[in-house]
Amino acid sequence: MAVRTVRFNKEEESKLKVLLAYYHTDFSSCVKELFVEKLEDLQDMGVIKKIKEGKKEDYLTAGEIDNLLAA
Repeated sequence: MAVRTVRFNKEEESKLKVLLAYYHTDFSSCVKELFVEKLEDLQDMGVIKKIKEGKKEDYLTAGEIDNLLAA
């Protein structure tokens, strides 16, 4: 585990306080969650790029709704 220093100006700190209060969380937990969300966004963008390139068969399959509901 590492300790990192993050500096905020007054405006950024104010926005951060609103975010932390809204989600009822502490700074560390919030940063970790945002980090994971950003990684998921990057992965999603990669999938979208592959679909646009016509390589959707690697990522998408069609199926019956009943099969999805049974899982």
